[in-house]
Amino acid sequence: MTIQDMGKNLLATQKKNQTVRIQSKNALYVGQVTGLNDGVLSLNTKKGAKKFNMQDVDNYKIMK
Repeated sequence: MTIQDMGKNLLATQKKNQTVRIQSKNALYVGQVTGLNDGVLSLNTKKGAKKFNMQDVDNYKIMK
């Protein structure tokens, strides 16, 4: 499964206010997925909105 599929899957199965963790090389982001447009996953975190380019498959790990 590609990161793109994982992002779509997250959006389809996400429940209201569900928290998702995205691990990058130097940080862990925790928040709610708010959108997936053109391969960019939008995550709403406590520190504000963060966008992840899902083309960079090697840089991110999505955990539920």
